[in-house]
Amino acid sequence: MALEDKMNKSQNYRYKNAGEALKQLQTDYNDWSAMLTSHSLQVAYAVIAANWAVHGNAQNILNNFWSTWSLTFVFIFLVINLVITRLIAYLLLKQYEYAEENGQRWEKEYTASISKQIPWPYTTNMGKISKALRSIKLFFPLIAAIFFIISLFSKDIEFLFNRCAL
Repeated sequence: MALEDKMNKSQNYRYKNAGEALKQLQTDYNDWSAMLTSHSLQVAYAVIAANWAVHGNAQNILNNFWSTWSLTFVFIFLVINLVITRLIAYLLLKQYEYAEENGQRWEKEYTASISKQIPWPYTTNMGKISKALRSIKLFFPLIAAIFFIISLFSKDIEFLFNRCAL
């Protein structure tokens, strides 16, 4: 096969090697995780605004079971998000300081981690906490939005339940 044919054939591959493909996966994962963070906060703020826009004031919100729970989920989400984000930042700082303490040990750990399914340079706890936070970022704003939607029809739902109970 001529050199030109080999070059043309190699250009058909999306990545030059497996390492490059892995880096792309990591970049995409980080980008999508960042979008989840951004969008979950936007949904949380939108649910707060929607509750105020639709229900008008605090008394109306407090008188509506579903609206109250909608905002409760949003506020719990915002607090959990803030606390866990700070925890992850702290754990990352500790891991950075650990690496800086002993460069030879860090190199040995790197070499030992090659081709293993471990979260290095992160810790197992960092991975577990991050995974939990991603789930919280999905489900808490989603549940809050569903509760808000139910709050729009709660009078009709109560009427139906009362009618069926008769």
